Amino acid sequence: MSVSSTMSRATRVYHGPNSNNYPSVGSVSLNESVQVHGIEKDWFYIEYKTSTKNKRGYVPHNTINNASSIENKVKHKSFTGYADVPK
Repeated sequence: MSVSSTMSRATRVYHGPNSNNYPSVGSVSLNESVQVHGIEKDWFYIEYKTSTKNKRGYVPHNTINNASSIENKVKHKSFTGYADVPK
């Protein structure tokens, strides 16, 4: 299940739930509409529209409006990639 929301600020969108280990796939603007599909750690997995197609990626938890209420409505994921390795 996904939940509709808007961005509370402009931010980059990443391939994974960490801006240090994953490249950016694009960006979203302030108040842009997005679909939130899940949450992993402190990152929301979203879908957003570009001029040519829909894209998916991760944005920080604090960049989505109503983040705390959305968190209870979407699936929590457990990613097993190298982003989970403590430094």
